[in-house]
Amino acid sequence: MVAFFKTNGGEWELRAQLCTDLALMPIENAAVVWPEDKGPFRRIARIKVKPQVAWSEARSSSVDDGMSFSPWHGLAAHRPLGGIMRSRRQVYEMAKRFRAEKNGRIIEEPREMVTFGD
Repeated sequence: MVAFFKTNGGEWELRAQLCTDLALMPIENAAVVWPEDKGPFRRIARIKVKPQVAWSEARSSSVDDGMSFSPWHGLAAHRPLGGIMRSRRQVYEMAKRFRAEKNGRIIEEPREMVTFGD
């Protein structure tokens, strides 16, 4: 994978199923499969990256050990919905505290572009 991304870059398409009918697509009941004919999956983003160093010791130390990512760090309008997602919020925070303690690091969400010096 490291060799591939060094010469090729990559592209990902993100899709989401939008709730169009709360009776058929309840947010609080994750056991209900939402019908695709009522809410088809739609492309919401495409991420393209240029060829790059996909892994390095410096990047791993900075990102894996020093940063925190959570869906709740974004815009309030984009935050996860439903009871399962609310319970995951606590898990994200507990995992962050555990990693910080075990790695002896301060963990924070990035606020600006980070250069890794690869």
